[in-house]
Amino acid sequence: SDFSSYPAKEINRRKFFGEENQCRPLTEENLKIVLNENRIICPEQVFAQIMVESGNLNSYLTKRTNNVLGMRYPYKRKTTAVGMYITIKNHIVKGNQMELKKYRKLSNYAVYNNWEDCVKDYKYWQEKSFNLSEVYLNFLGNIYAEDSAYVLKLKSIRW
Repeated sequence: SDFSSYPAKEINRRKFFGEENQCRPLTEENLKIVLNENRIICPEQVFAQIMVESGNLNSYLTKRTNNVLGMRYPYKRKTTAVGMYITIKNHIVKGNQMELKKYRKLSNYAVYNNWEDCVKDYKYWQEKSFNLSEVYLNFLGNIYAEDSAYVLKLKSIRW
C-alpha cells in the first residue's frame, strides 16, 4: 500500500467538485488519503496505530466521538476538537478549551465533528510534540557524523 500515490489527484478532484469540506466515509483507503493530505509524519506507522487504537475503525470510541486515535482533549495547543467525551459519565460535553478546562481532572477523550478532523488534530499534535528536524539532526550527530561539531555546522547554514 503506497501512501504517496493518493494526494494530488484526490485533492484537486475534491476542490473542483466543491467537496473539500465534506467528510469521506471512514475506510482504510480514505484513511490513507487523509493521512497524506495532512502530511502526517510516518503515515504508514500512524495508519497501523489508527487500526489498533480504533479496533480496525469500529471501536465504540471511534463511532461515538469520531476519535480514531484515542486522542485526549488538549487544553493548550491548537485543536480541531469540538468537545470531550467524559468516560466515567458516558457523556459528551461540547465547548472550547476555556469552557472545558473545568473537566480536565476527569478521564476524557477529544470529540470531533468527523474522523478527518481527528487526523488533522493529530497533525497539530505532531507539530507541537515531535520536532522531526531535531530528531534528524540528533541522528546525524550521534550516528552519521564523525565531527563532534557537525550539527552546529549544519545549523549555521541557512536555507
